[in-house]
Amino acid sequence: HGKLDRRALPAPEVATRRDSYIAPTTDTERSLARVVADVLGVDRVGTQDSVFALGGDSILSIQLVARAKAAGL
Repeated sequence: HGKLDRRALPAPEVATRRDSYIAPTTDTERSLARVVADVLGVDRVGTQDSVFALGGDSILSIQLVARAKAAGL
């Protein structure tokens, strides 16, 4: 039937560039970074980090938008 057995797949490797972490500097950046970190379940998110490289996907991006909007962003 062509469906993917997700349980048979290995856990994804989260690619992070912690050696080039750039901290959020404005209140808006800090708020958005907090929302992204909460949704993705990571410790911190820098201004140059990729949501998708941190484990995000299209479904999580919808959650990110909703939470950012709820936070006034």
